[in-house]
Amino acid sequence: MRTPAETSAPAEWLAERLRDWPDSDGGVRVGAIVPTGFEAYARVFPRLHVSERKVLRWDQLAEINGRVAHPLMELHLIASPAPGYGPSPWEEPKPGWLSGPLLQTEVRELAKVLSDFTRTPERCWYCVWAGYGGIEEKEAGAEIHHPGRDYFLSCGPIDEVTSFEEGPEIWWPDDGSWCVGSDPDLAASYVGGDKPSIEAVLTSRTLEALPVSSDDRVDDRADVINRAE
Repeated sequence: MRTPAETSAPAEWLAERLRDWPDSDGGVRVGAIVPTGFEAYARVFPRLHVSERKVLRWDQLAEINGRVAHPLMELHLIASPAPGYGPSPWEEPKPGWLSGPLLQTEVRELAKVLSDFTRTPERCWYCVWAGYGGIEEKEAGAEIHHPGRDYFLSCGPIDEVTSFEEGPEIWWPDDGSWCVGSDPDLAASYVGGDKPSIEAVLTSRTLEALPVSSDDRVDDRADVINRAE
């Protein structure tokens, strides 16, 4: 069972390793979403529920619309058909971060993959954004303050990651071996860890993921390939 954190101390390391949001050039980097200092990083893409029966991967949507699938692709750009393609099966892009009732299988799979790369799967920390409507009635715990967002902190085993109605935005095991980061304004999530853990995420048969670096952009200027067309 998940319990509210009595102190913000377990999350103090985030402030030391999260980049400014925005940074000096006005952009937002991977390192502002998931802490810097890890050996490798991956971007994890949620499946796109086109209808009750049809689900697409991002690379499939890009191919259908004549766009380029790559680590920094943006959903609204690959959802827009290139000249000579269309109509797009995903006409109204929706937020697609790794939480919410339609995406629990992905959250569960990510936790399953990462649980093999921590010594403390029974003790993980969860930050949920304090800006959700009515969140105070659902979540409690120490408050975490960062330039980008404020969060409530709680603790529990790794399988409690699916217990949230909204979020979590940042979660990691007590030994700090890896960390998952996302944001309500972004359409994908990010994972930082050592090379073996990130390779396991990238090669998962269930997850769609591509390698990124902590310096890569996550804002609306990230996808220069599809934007150039």
